[in-house]
Amino acid sequence: MPHASNIVPVYQFKSADDDTKILEKYFDVDNVPEIGSTIIDSGSSWIRILSTDIQIGADVRNVVHKYPYVSSTLPKNIGDCEKTPRGKPIIKSQAHERDICAKYGFVRD
Repeated sequence: MPHASNIVPVYQFKSADDDTKILEKYFDVDNVPEIGSTIIDSGSSWIRILSTDIQIGADVRNVVHKYPYVSSTLPKNIGDCEKTPRGKPIIKSQAHERDICAKYGFVRD
């Protein structure tokens, strides 16, 4: 496995004009745009989203939830979500999850 200092991560962006278009760009770790921020690439606006296909190592992948699910890591009573009687947020879809993460600056669990 390559040493972490030799890896240049790929980040995903969705088109500001069409949610179905995804752009993947390499950024040096020191220059990564924040989730939800906008960049211009080839004259088009792109919004940074949480990358959904993260390969951490050979045997480790990110958790993929079935939707809807109750998040145990997001704060209770967060806005923009239905909630359980105890205030835990209910995430309805992957798009909903990305929107919440981008809006509040969270990382997907």
